[in-house]
Amino acid sequence: VYLIWKRNQLTQKSLEEKEVLLREIHHRVKNNLAVISGLLYLQKNRVSDDTIKGVLLEGQNRIDSMILVHEMLYQSNNIAEIELNSYLKKLIGQISSGFEQPLSYTINGSITLEPKQAVPVGLILTELITNIYKYAYPQGSVGKYDLYLSAEKASVQIELKDYGKGLPENFDMSKSKSLGLKLVNMLIKQMKGSVQFLNEGGTKVILKFSTDFNTSEN
Repeated sequence: VYLIWKRNQLTQKSLEEKEVLLREIHHRVKNNLAVISGLLYLQKNRVSDDTIKGVLLEGQNRIDSMILVHEMLYQSNNIAEIELNSYLKKLIGQISSGFEQPLSYTINGSITLEPKQAVPVGLILTELITNIYKYAYPQGSVGKYDLYLSAEKASVQIELKDYGKGLPENFDMSKSKSLGLKLVNMLIKQMKGSVQFLNEGGTKVILKFSTDFNTSEN
């Protein structure tokens, strides 16, 4: 009995040490990414060209979306999962701070993702939500968008819907020259998922992917 107890104690200690190590790794990754984000912020404030500023802001938002994942894991009681609803609220707060558009939003549903899923999902949604702020509504006008999150077994579906001017005529994501949409396409392929763009009283984007994908295979 003593030997079993001792073995259990050693196992528990080993697990606790590994958790501390993982938290430290997430903390260091977050700090390193924060330095890069800070450099982009400083560079953005040193240029006067609005186009260059926009490019730097988008780069900063992409990095900040990854920072959020590691920050939430470092602070969470469960370092194996990200609660997507809470993550998106923080992500949207970061993205919207770079724009003057007074847009409101709702998030419907709540799902959890592993870190390997949360990072690419965060990058994809950063691109798609940024596009709403940039293109969906005339500058200065009031608008809104909705997010719908659902999961069934090993499948996740995320819908993003705005009520703006919709997609350009003959829109084809595969032929888009936009770096952001190319990134979306690349990431969703890595996740063994799919993305669909629809004109439905605005723009509707449907993301589907399996939670079983392994990015190390790519």
